[in-house]
Formats: sequence, C-alpha cells, structure tokens
Amino acid sequence: MSIALLPDRGVLEVAGPDRVAFLQGLVSNDVAAIPEGQAAWTALLTPQGKWLADFFAIPVGEVLLLDVERAQAAGLAQRLSRFRLRSKVTLRDASAEWHVHAAWGARPSAACVVVPDPRLDGAGFRVLSPVPLPTDATEADYDRHRLALGLPDGSRDMEGEKSVLLEGGFDDSVPDDVPRAPVSTRKALESLVTMAMRGPADVADALAVTVPAGPTRFESQCGFKLRGARIQDACAVGAGVQQLGPARDVARVTPRDATPLVLFVLDNGNGVVLPAIPGFIGALKFDGYELIDVAYEPSDNTDRAVHFRSQARELRALRQVVATASREGVFWLQRDKAATLARRMQVMKGVDPSLAVYAAYAYDDLHETRRLAETDRYLRGDLGASLFDVAMLAGRLDRRSAAEWPPLFGPFPLLAQGWAYLRARRIELAHDGAALQPHLADSLWTVFGPGGVEHLRSHLFREAEPWQPG
Repeated sequence: MSIALLPDRGVLEVAGPDRVAFLQGLVSNDVAAIPEGQAAWTALLTPQGKWLADFFAIPVGEVLLLDVERAQAAGLAQRLSRFRLRSKVTLRDASAEWHVHAAWGARPSAACVVVPDPRLDGAGFRVLSPVPLPTDATEADYDRHRLALGLPDGSRDMEGEKSVLLEGGFDDSVPDDVPRAPVSTRKALESLVTMAMRGPADVADALAVTVPAGPTRFESQCGFKLRGARIQDACAVGAGVQQLGPARDVARVTPRDATPLVLFVLDNGNGVVLPAIPGFIGALKFDGYELIDVAYEPSDNTDRAVHFRSQARELRALRQVVATASREGVFWLQRDKAATLARRMQVMKGVDPSLAVYAAYAYDDLHETRRLAETDRYLRGDLGASLFDVAMLAGRLDRRSAAEWPPLFGPFPLLAQGWAYLRARRIELAHDGAALQPHLADSLWTVFGPGGVEHLRSHLFREAEPWQPG
C-alpha cells in the first residue's frame, strides 16, 4: 500500500437537514445515492456546462465533506451559498481541520474517513484525517499513479469556464450502474421555474418578493437604478442623462429619440450599455460586478403603471426565477411550457421587456420560430421597436448590416450568450461593434471591461451627451 499527503486539497463541510437535497440540485452527479462509506466525484459547472470545480462528496454522519482543491474551496463555497435561499443548510471551509491523503494498492487501516476513489477501479482511496498520517509516498508519486490511469486533477488539468466534463473523463470514469443527476442546478431551478409559470403568486410569497429598491417614477418617465454597483460616469445617445442623489446609483434619462442608449461606466472601470425604453425604469442588479438581471418596469406616472400594479408581485417573482435560472444555464422549456410562458407574457403585456429577452432564448432552444416571431411582433407593436436579442433570434437581422436593420432597442446582444450567434447568422454590428467581443466580462447580461469602454467612447458614444450632476 502507498499513501501520500495532498497538501493542495481542502475540505468544505455542508451541514443541515437539507444538505443532500441542496447539493443534489447544484452538481453534476447524484449525491443522494451515496451510501455511507462511499464517495461521489462530481462537478460544479457554468451556465454553458463548462467546468468550474470538481470534488469528492463524502457523507460522514450528519454532514457532507467535500474533498476539493484547496485553492478553489473559498470560491466554491461562495458559489454554492448563492443558492441556499430557504434551505436549512450551512457551508464552511473546514480545511484547517482535515488533512487529505490518497492511498492506492490496498485499503488503509487508519481510524479516520476512508472511502474508495469512485472514478476508476484501481484509483485507490481518499483518506481524510484530523492529523497528518504516516506516509510512504509523495505527492509526485500520487501524480504518477493518477496520470497512469488518465485521471485529471482539478485546475492542473482542466481550464476553468472552458473545459467540459468529457475532456476530464467524467463519463469514462463513472461506472454505468452509478446514477447521474442532470447537469448543474437543473433540478432545483427547473421545478421553481415550473411553479413560477403555473402560479407566480405562490412563488412570490415563498420568495418574499419585494419592490426593487430606488425610485419608482421619474419626471421624464425614464431612467435607471443600480443595486450592487455605483456609476462612475455615464453618457447617452438620443437622450439626456442626469445623476440623481449622492449615491451615484440612480440616473434620470430624458429620451429625445425613439430608441436611446445609455453607457454606464461603473466604479470598477467596466461598462454597461442599455436601451433607455421610454416610459420604463430599468433596475440593474449586480453581484460582484456581474450584471445578473435587468428589469424594466413602468414609471409610476405612466398609463402602463395602472395595469402593472395589479400583477407586479407575480411578474417580479417570475422574472426573479427566470433570471436566476438563466444565470445558471437551466432556463429551458419543454414545448408545453412554451405555451404557458407565452400566455404569461400576454397576461403581463407591456410590463417587462426583460422577460421577452429571456423567453426568446428559451424559444430558440426549442426551435419555436413561431413563438419568436410573435414575441418580436408584440414588442414592435407595444414599444415601437423590438429588442436586439429578440429580433436576432427571430431571424430579422440575419445576413444584414446595421444600416438595414429595423428600429431596435440595443445595438448588440443584451444577454452575453447572444454574442455567439452573430457570426453564425452573419450579422454585422455598427460602429465596429465586433471589436467589442474580446472585451466581454463574465456576466449574464452584457458587460464590457475597460478596453471595451474605451472603444465605446470612441465609436458608438463618440458624440454622446455626458451626464449632468443632479
């Protein structure tokens, strides 16, 4: 038997009565099927199904221990914590309390946590001990052992947000009789999406949905409010933009054209470009400078607001669930749900253009060209112009230059995933917009890094109106 200490491994502890159900909905393997004394090798993925982290999930009494790359432990805990919601679960980094070892050749007899490495027969055992155990092999010896079996070792062999599980041999290394859960957060969020479409009021109560912070009306009937970030600078095309208040998180917009645009430069140097839709206030929600949701709601001093108030909580609940599911790459629909979502959008007609953006991508996944065309027509009839993503997915921009486009809200995709469609559809952006793609930041909604902001200032917003102090 050989045993080696692995100092680059850490341990996360997941505790609480909902620990199994919580983790089951977030990772790629079936943690609910792990018997005591065994482990599951599983992964956390991006919305696009790309690798973020992999780890061994080990049930020990009333907790789950996650044997993970030490450098990824804090980030993994943070990502998992986003989905606790009302789950009775706690997460903490217990790396200081455990020493992770690998053993192969025979099962160690140490009185500690010993489980077979589930990846392959012959891979050996994972050993977690409160104290370092006597070893007869080095970490380099273990590397030679695992490499001989073709087993990856986290970020040393896989590239974050680029590698897929097949590249790491996940399918090859898991026996056929081991049950597998759907990828990423599908289980937890899919059921919530279904509930939200079936009964938004019930979900609104469960999620304790509230009014987005900030003003609900502007004298100009148009503007933006930010949560989780501050505005360093702003400018607008086809509108005037004015800072309101000292917090630099509210901007009033006075439209002069039918489809004005605003560039917000954030306090970290990144930039966001959004259409200022007349009659609407855009509520931007950031998480670590990732733009995770944009909600357009009618300004309280518009006629739309009268119809909006009666269904505001239900709409906000539906949007909140769809935004979260979209961020995790699990907002997809079965065909019967496509009709349900279409009806929900009709009931809430003229309320939230953001929902139309999310829906368009779900319809595209289903090849629901009729639903896409209907959504595009609905926006044009209601707002006077369609949103870029909806028009793009409906095929109205294919093989056309910007000079040939119909009136649009937005000069390029609002959701970051939309940029991947441009080349395939041969869509030519105006103002050298294709040069912006390398500057995309990691975000659900399109955000540009400082280089992209510089490009925007010198092209699309070259003659923009600067924002005025309040």
